[in-house]
Amino acid sequence: MAFGTKALPRIVSISSGAFTFKPQIDSTIEKSGPVDIPSQKLILDTVRQVDEIELLLHRLPHPSVQLIVSDSLDTSPLESRDIAALRAIKRHGTVGKNLDSVPLPDVEVLRTLNRLSMAGAFLTET
Repeated sequence: MAFGTKALPRIVSISSGAFTFKPQIDSTIEKSGPVDIPSQKLILDTVRQVDEIELLLHRLPHPSVQLIVSDSLDTSPLESRDIAALRAIKRHGTVGKNLDSVPLPDVEVLRTLNRLSMAGAFLTET
């Protein structure tokens, strides 16, 4: 489940279905904070993110495939966000679970996973 600006690209990328909006206050939504971005910028950023997310998802293993961090990986040249992403892979196991569990926007999570994948940081379980 996603809230705020993390949820918007997910909603926009749905090509069919039915939505029901219910006016209610959910205490978990308040924790994510209000969306304080001008509407036009929010829409343009969302459309850009949806395009990039689609591209990145095609470069990575299917969201349900189990990922395994490579034992031979040298983490010394990695940035702290990459090391945090590797910990998240170990904890959550799949691209999909990482997207749902990491509070960063999906596009940022996928950029990091793609960079790590290209560096051979993880393998897929066969």
